[in-house]
Amino acid sequence: MNRQFTAIVVTILGLLGAIWISLSIATNANPLSGTARYFIILGVIFGVLAPRAAMYLLIFCCGYLDLYKRLLVFGGGFGGMDLIFILGTAPMIVVGMVIAYIFSIVTGRTSINRLQILLVSIFVMIVGVFMAYAFKEGLGMVGVLQAAANSASYSALLFLVPTFFPGRRQFLRLIGIASIIFLPVAIYGIYQGIFGLANWEERYLTSGYTMMIKELHDVRPRPFSTLNSSHSLAVTSAMFTVICLIPWFVRARDSGIPYGRGKGLVFSLVYLGGLIAAVNRSSWVLLLSILFLRRVFVSVLRTVIFVGVSVTLFLFICFKATYMLEHISEWDSKIEKRGAFQTQALRIQTFSDRLYGFRNLVTSSRMWTPFGVAREDRTETGGAVMSHDLIGSTLLAVGYVPLIFGLVFGFIGVLWLQAKILSVPDGTDREVSILLFGIVMCILGNS
Repeated sequence: MNRQFTAIVVTILGLLGAIWISLSIATNANPLSGTARYFIILGVIFGVLAPRAAMYLLIFCCGYLDLYKRLLVFGGGFGGMDLIFILGTAPMIVVGMVIAYIFSIVTGRTSINRLQILLVSIFVMIVGVFMAYAFKEGLGMVGVLQAAANSASYSALLFLVPTFFPGRRQFLRLIGIASIIFLPVAIYGIYQGIFGLANWEERYLTSGYTMMIKELHDVRPRPFSTLNSSHSLAVTSAMFTVICLIPWFVRARDSGIPYGRGKGLVFSLVYLGGLIAAVNRSSWVLLLSILFLRRVFVSVLRTVIFVGVSVTLFLFICFKATYMLEHISEWDSKIEKRGAFQTQALRIQTFSDRLYGFRNLVTSSRMWTPFGVAREDRTETGGAVMSHDLIGSTLLAVGYVPLIFGLVFGFIGVLWLQAKILSVPDGTDREVSILLFGIVMCILGNS
C-alpha cells in the first residue's frame, strides 16, 4: 500500500513539474532560451544517475550546443545569461559524473589505486593553476570561480573515463562512437564550405556573442559547422580523420572501434573533407604531424631527436622572424591565388601575428619577467609585448619562472608516459596508445 501511495505521489509531482516547466517555457520571451534553463538541472541529474550514458550525452553536447546557441536568433532576444545556461550544460554533466564517481567510492563499487590518486592529483593541480592565474589577472572572485569551473569541467575526465570505461576496448568503443556522433559536424562543415553560411548564421555572427564576427571581414566567412570556430572544426576533423583509421593501423576485429575498415575509411575521408573546408593551415599540419609522430614515439631516442630538431627549428624561426616580417608581404604577393578558398588557403601574410611574437621572444626584454606582464601593459599586433603562440602567451601571462618549471615538468612527464607506453608488449594496446599519445601531443602543440 505504501509503495502504491509513493508511486502515485511521485507521478503527480512529476506531472505538476512537467506542467510548470512547460508553462515557464511557453511564457518566456524566447522559448529556446527558456528551454535551455533546464538543461543544466537535467544534465546534473543524468550525470549522477547514469554516468556512462552521460558521457555520450557530454560528447553530443560538445558537438552541438553551440548550434543551439546559434538558433537563439530565431527565438527573439537573448542575453548573456541565456548563453551561460546553454554552454554550462556540458560542464554540469561532468559535475554530475563526478558526484557519481564519489558515490561509487563511498559505496565501495570503485576502489582507489595509485593511478587514480595520480590522476586526481593532476586534476587538482590543473584547477589550482587556472584559479591562481585568474586571481593574478585580477578577474575577481567570479573570474576565479569561472576559471575553476572551466578547467575542472574537462580535466575531470582524466579520472572519470578510466573509471566508467575501463580497458582498451571500452575506451576505443567510446571514441569510436564519438567519431560517429561528430560525423554530421564534418558534413555540415563541408556544406558550408561549398554553399557558404546561411543568412541566419551571418545574423548570429553580428550578435556580439561570438568571436567569429571577425570572419565577416574576410574574403568569405570560413565554415565552422556546429562548433564555435573554424579552428575547432579543423582540429576536431584532423583528430577524427586519424581515429577513424584505427582499424587500419591494428587488426580491425581487435581494435574495439565499433566499425570496420571500410566504414572507417569512409568516415575518415568525410572528416578530411571537413578539415579542408575549415581552411585552417595549422590543422592541416596537425594531421600530418599525428601520422608522423606515430612512427617517432615508438622509440625514446627518436623522440629526443625529434624534440631537439623541433626546438632548433623554433629558435631558428625566432631569430629570423624580423627578416621574415620584412619580406612576408613580398612573398605573399608572388603567390597566385584564384577565388576565396585559394586566397584563404595560400596567403602567408596571416602568419605575421605569430612572427611578431617569435621576434619578441628574442628581441624584447619586456617579454621576460619572472611572473608575467600585467594585462594592461600588453600590446596588440606588432607591439613589443605581444604574442600569438602558446609559449609566448604563457610567458606574458605567468612569467619565465612558472614557464620553465612547466616545460621541464611537462618534458619529464612526457618521457615518463612514453616509457610506460613502450613497456607495453607489442600489439594492439601499444599501437593504439602510441597513436593516441601522438594525437594529444599534437593538439597541445597546435594550441
